[in-house]
Amino acid sequence: MSVELVHQPGRKPLSTIPAADEWATMSQIADVLIKGGLIPSALDTPAKVITVLLTGRELGIGAMEACRSIHVVQGKPSLSAELMLALSYKNIANFEFAVEQSTDTLCKVKARRGEKQEWVSITFTKQDAERAGLLGKGVWKQYPQAMLRARAISALCRVLCPDAIRGTYTSEEMGRDDASEVTINPVNPVTVNGTEEESVNE
Repeated sequence: MSVELVHQPGRKPLSTIPAADEWATMSQIADVLIKGGLIPSALDTPAKVITVLLTGRELGIGAMEACRSIHVVQGKPSLSAELMLALSYKNIANFEFAVEQSTDTLCKVKARRGEKQEWVSITFTKQDAERAGLLGKGVWKQYPQAMLRARAISALCRVLCPDAIRGTYTSEEMGRDDASEVTINPVNPVTVNGTEEESVNE
């Protein structure tokens, strides 16, 4: 398998460290978000919120999206599978993605970096989840199809789009066992093979 990582124009380089006025603005945003109570409960101090905002800054996403989709696990930032896919679409010109098969026992997804590139396919199965010790978690029992899809997407993005996701992992892949931060969104169903299912922000 040969995958060419083509430089993508249009991303404006950021300074390594925020300027003083930007840092002050981020501190103010952190205070407001904590007082507003509309961000995950784990982000309960300005330092934690700013850590997430800094990660979002490097990825080119806004404050609210960063707080929704970035979690810090063992001192390292992790992204939801949906954010990984969104960043791939955002940062790679002509990026294409498709779900080839999605059931309660396996998910097969494919993507390519433009029509002249070859497709890369990843399959994640129930057996893979069992070997990883995932099936005992409540969210896996309730939403196996959506969770299999999330793991397949994150694996595919790391193989094909490391430049877009900056080599990050999902929180579950980094060993987060609690399901309290896993958001199930039944309002936005995803249609796969003619059936509707819930979307999952891992």
